[in-house]
Amino acid sequence: MTTMPDFGAAAVPSRRARIAIAVAVALAAGALSLVWSAKLPDLVSDFDHLWYAARVAVHGGNPYAVIGPGRAFDYAWVEHYPAPAILLVAAIAAWLPLLATRAAFIGLSSGALAYGATRDGYGRLPLFLSGSFFMAVTATQWSPLITAMALCPALAALAIAKPNLGAAVTLAPLDRRAVIAAVVGGVVLSAASLVFIPGWPAAWLANVRGTGHFVAPIRHAAGPLLLLALLRWRRPEARLLLAMACVPHTTMVYETLELFVVARRRVETMLLALLSWVAWVSQIFLNPRVPLGPGGSLMTDPRYAAYVHDVGDVTLALMYLPCLIIVLRRPNEGTVPAWLARAARGGEALVRPLLTRARAARPGA
Repeated sequence: MTTMPDFGAAAVPSRRARIAIAVAVALAAGALSLVWSAKLPDLVSDFDHLWYAARVAVHGGNPYAVIGPGRAFDYAWVEHYPAPAILLVAAIAAWLPLLATRAAFIGLSSGALAYGATRDGYGRLPLFLSGSFFMAVTATQWSPLITAMALCPALAALAIAKPNLGAAVTLAPLDRRAVIAAVVGGVVLSAASLVFIPGWPAAWLANVRGTGHFVAPIRHAAGPLLLLALLRWRRPEARLLLAMACVPHTTMVYETLELFVVARRRVETMLLALLSWVAWVSQIFLNPRVPLGPGGSLMTDPRYAAYVHDVGDVTLALMYLPCLIIVLRRPNEGTVPAWLARAARGGEALVRPLLTRARAARPGA
């Protein structure tokens, strides 16, 4: 039986071609952001609080005290991003207005993703036609940049900006360059952030503890099935999928963009792109669309909690489980550090006697 080749078996574009594609995607994403903002002038994107936080911090204020329901920046959540994210946004927000900052941020992030996505060929390009990418651009999300970190090890230096998913996509594959970049970048950005916003870790941790919409996909009804990715522990994409399943994060469709790293064939990328549109439409229909009013908080609204849970079920069924099937269809092959191989052999040695006893205890054995 013939099989489709991996991206690496196809023609790899030159660096000049990759840069041209990256620039084109960056400009298209930035333009889409501006058009979307023009069509929805009252839109408050998920990025706007960071723009405001950066402006406050640049002028010596504490953004963790002024963002949230009923505060100076009346937002449905308190500020739950760490100061390194605010510091990075400040590099743009300090000199650009809000709409331009949105476009610049999502354009740069999308361009970086396009450059990384073409490192093995053109097979990942259909991800830019996915519902995951469209929602990420129109909501000005971090997922394009986080996904780019999985494909460009140097960008792992920015992982501390969104530490939950940043760690999942940069550390789980065990790429030495990405691990070093994440550690060094994390130390440098954290130190710089302490100068930028003194004492931020305590305020940030207090806010994160009160944010209940971050739930690990593995906690959903069929979530434990994702542990089957351990059967392919030698493969970096299997470890990434497992890390994404175990790390608490929002389960909205834009946060499935990172799962496209699992794809190794064009048809797999196209399948995930199609499923992401189905998930996005489902997310729209599940939305209760009940206004909260001034000072309303989504953090404590039971309708929003139920909505997030339902969206998580849809995301699990339409994106995570197909990725699991894709991974399980591949052999358990790949280069891993010696310590991980030793740990795996030790785990097998512990489990094997238990399986032997279980078989012996079966009736008729």
